[in-house]
Parts: sequence; structure tokens; C-alpha cells
Amino acid sequence: MFADLGVTEQDAGNTVYNWFCGGSIYFPGNAKVFKGATDAVRAEMVTAVLTFGRAYLQSDGFATRYTAFRDANRPEAPATGETESGSNAMARDVEEGIKKIQEQMKTMSPDMQKQMQEVIEQMRAQQKAMMDNPDMRKMLDDGARKQREDREQRHQKAVREFEERYPADVHQMIAGRLREFLDLTADIDFGAELVTKGEMKRFADPNLEQKSREWKLCFRAGKPAVDAARAFVQAWLTDLQPH
Repeated sequence: MFADLGVTEQDAGNTVYNWFCGGSIYFPGNAKVFKGATDAVRAEMVTAVLTFGRAYLQSDGFATRYTAFRDANRPEAPATGETESGSNAMARDVEEGIKKIQEQMKTMSPDMQKQMQEVIEQMRAQQKAMMDNPDMRKMLDDGARKQREDREQRHQKAVREFEERYPADVHQMIAGRLREFLDLTADIDFGAELVTKGEMKRFADPNLEQKSREWKLCFRAGKPAVDAARAFVQAWLTDLQPH
């Protein structure tokens, strides 16, 4: 079957990996072979691909690959060094700015160096005035603390979403993708009207035209192929449930 489609088992394995880890659904190989097949043969092709996919997802090779994917894509925690007060951070930024100006002054004319030195003195005077103002220091410190809290909240939210979509238990992840597929294909109207616009065929119903690429791919695959996929996935999902 893979030979007919013009793909290797490695290609098929990468297709399965991309679907379950990346969320991208597509049929591997030569699309013309699938499009030219009868409804019955399409259903057989889908079942064969899913049978391979199930075996691949149960392999140690995929488990290792999935673990590496989680490790590489887990949200990074905010930098541990971002704990200084806002006023200290401002003072540091000013000094770093002054150092850059001083470095640039080495290539300037004496008159320009004099002007830039006045700029530096103004920067330091403004910094001192701000640092000597308790209200300003408090505003800077409160702002920096709020930024740290916001970063931590965003990080925690990203971690929760990541763990929900990519749980450590690979079987939970697989079950989640299978449910997504069943949800995606639950409302496909295979009799929906298509109209020709230019060289493309589009849905007459604008709401259907706004459907996802994956939904449209399943629509084009046809009802027998999708029904075969849904039956396979439902049985697979049942086997994944704890007994």
C-alpha cells in the first residue's frame, strides 16, 4: 500500500508524528492515487494508514521521540536573574547607555566629544533626581514587580496549556488527538454544495468556506474514507480507556 502511494515507512512515521505532535493532518504520498481510487479502496487505504499509525505510536521509537519533543518545546521559565528592583534596573540601563556613548566618543571630534559629555552629565543628573525621589523609586519598583508577576503568570498559563496538550503519559496525548479527530469530523456535510470560482472550487455556504484546512481535507476524502477512519479511531480510543 505504501509503495502504491509512493512513500516509505519512514515517511509514514513522520506523517503520524506530525499529526500527533504538531496537529497537522494530511494523507502521505501521491494524492492522485488516493483521489483516483474508488470509495472502497479509499477506505482500505485510510484503514491501512491508521493501522500502521497505531503500531508506530505504540513503539519505543515514538515514545523516545515524543519525550524529546516535550523536552525541546516545554515553555521556558522566566530568567532567574530578573529580580532586581525597578530603580536599580533603571540605574543599570543608564550606565550601560553611558558606556556605549563613551565608546562612540573615541571616534568623534573634540567639539562633538564635548557635546556628548554634556549629554552624559545630563543623563546622570536626571538619574540622580529620579533616584532621590522616593515616589519615583516606588513607582519604578512597583512597575518592575508587576512585570515579574505578569511574566510568571504567563509562564504558568503556558505550562498548564502545554501539559494539557502534551501530557507526560503518551497514551493520554494519543487519546486527546483521537478525540480531536472525532470532534473535527462529527459535522461534515458531504453533500455541501461547491461552486467554481476561477480555477478553484469553493463552498457555496460561506460558513463552510471558513472551516479549517483539516476539515476541508476530510471533506475531500469523502464519506466512506472518513467513516472508516472514525470507526477505527473510535475502536482505538475504546482500547485506550482504562479497564
